Amino acid sequence: LMSATIDAQGFIDYFQQDESDGLVVEYFEIPGKTNYPIVELWVEDILEKLLPDYVPAGPPPPKKNAAKAEERNLWATEPGAVQRRLRGQYSESTCTRLQNIVRRPLGMVEFSLLAQVVLHVALNEGPGAVLVFV
Repeated sequence: LMSATIDAQGFIDYFQQDESDGLVVEYFEIPGKTNYPIVELWVEDILEKLLPDYVPAGPPPPKKNAAKAEERNLWATEPGAVQRRLRGQYSESTCTRLQNIVRRPLGMVEFSLLAQVVLHVALNEGPGAVLVFV
């Protein structure tokens, strides 16, 4: 695991809570800074600026004879709720697409969006790396 912002000692403490299990957590640090700038974007930024034509799948239809999936982010079903939450800073199209994404059940990652972002970076940015946490 690597991150520019990880609290290494907290991470070590989490995995090495009980020394009786024999688990040893190794740690090393490479001093210095990254050679590339780190850019942090939220999903709404990606939909608005990088992928304005991307259409997310939205919540999946219920399966026959399956246990009812717990709906999430019901607040987002109210018309205009996403746009209000984002303080009107994003287009209606972006808010509608974001609404579909946030209503997907937990554990159903929008992998097609993730793939499109990585592809966009690979094709449009200079050399570097993409660090993805899912």
